Amino acid sequence: MGQNYAIAQRQDGKLVVWGTSTNPALTIPNDVLAQNIVDFDASATFASAIDETGHIYVWGALNYGVGDIPAFAHNAIAISTGTNHAVALQRDGTVIAWGRNDWGQTNVPLWLNDVTAVAAGSSYSLALRANGTVVGWGGHYLYNLMPPANLQRVVAIAAGEGHALALLDDATIVGWGDNRFKQVSAPLATHRKTVAIAAGLHYSLALLNSGRVIGWGLNTHRNISIPASLEDVVSIEASFSNSVFSTRNGGVVVIGSNATGLNSTRTQTPNIFSNGRATPTPTRRP
Repeated sequence: MGQNYAIAQRQDGKLVVWGTSTNPALTIPNDVLAQNIVDFDASATFASAIDETGHIYVWGALNYGVGDIPAFAHNAIAISTGTNHAVALQRDGTVIAWGRNDWGQTNVPLWLNDVTAVAAGSSYSLALRANGTVVGWGGHYLYNLMPPANLQRVVAIAAGEGHALALLDDATIVGWGDNRFKQVSAPLATHRKTVAIAAGLHYSLALLNSGRVIGWGLNTHRNISIPASLEDVVSIEASFSNSVFSTRNGGVVVIGSNATGLNSTRTQTPNIFSNGRATPTPTRRP
């Protein structure tokens, strides 16, 4: 989910995008469409993808150097985008970052290695290490976004605008950062039941082991008003004012603001995504 647009991947590996026609990230380059994509992400006005050879692609509004992919980035396996920066995980467990660096969000610690997942927030970055600890760098002018000192046993991470979430190996959630709208405080219903997490602008989502989704935080656009009929969900994503869910049968459901036509594909989408993934896809499943 980007700002006013969304990207999804079909089972054949191809990407599909929809949303406002004025967003520069809405047009996927032909060289990306021709590749087998292993990971992708959407920021406000730019998007990124990695093909099976580890090559990184970036398109859309390439401000603050987000299009200046480091020359040594040739073995990437995962990517995450912030407002104006990107973070990529390489096959050897190291991390690279580029783009805007006003808060140090691209200053990857030189000693950082053995990383299994990355997440980019608005002006900060997170890395999950194989030992279950989380490393953070960058910042925010209002909130402390560095992971809690005693945070351990983490299996997945999510970075929002001004808050972050970690999923522990006992299926519980730890949050930190901006909590003005209670977006950090996970509801009791998620306790020991969560298999995936997502952090948006001022809200959070949790996918439960039952296939149901719970949202908390700011609900101005009804982006956490999860339909009671929505179940059998296998992946979740949060953005600025929309939430998107893919279901076991390959369908896609979008809720929240419909000002840009994001929700207009809800009835057509299941025909496009005819064969979805069969299991939830957190960073590492508990």
